[in-house]
Amino acid sequence: MIKLETGVDMIETRGRPPSEEHMLLKSMKVGESFLSTKRRETLYQIARAIGVKVRILQEADGVWRVWKRANVRTRPIKPVKEDL
Repeated sequence: MIKLETGVDMIETRGRPPSEEHMLLKSMKVGESFLSTKRRETLYQIARAIGVKVRILQEADGVWRVWKRANVRTRPIKPVKEDL
């Protein structure tokens, strides 16, 4: 028997707890921004994993400003195929 749990918080990757950037992107409103010292590619991966569109520009050497542009689904939900 399979038990489905609902209301479980999304984990960023491979069972590690969500990073500060992950939590900020989930809680921010569209148009808000924050600073991060993570690599730009890493920030894009975090945003893509939770389905958020972002814009990332360099603020200083090794510091990035991340704007939340929109909440989006990364993959559309496909209808279930019926057996013929």
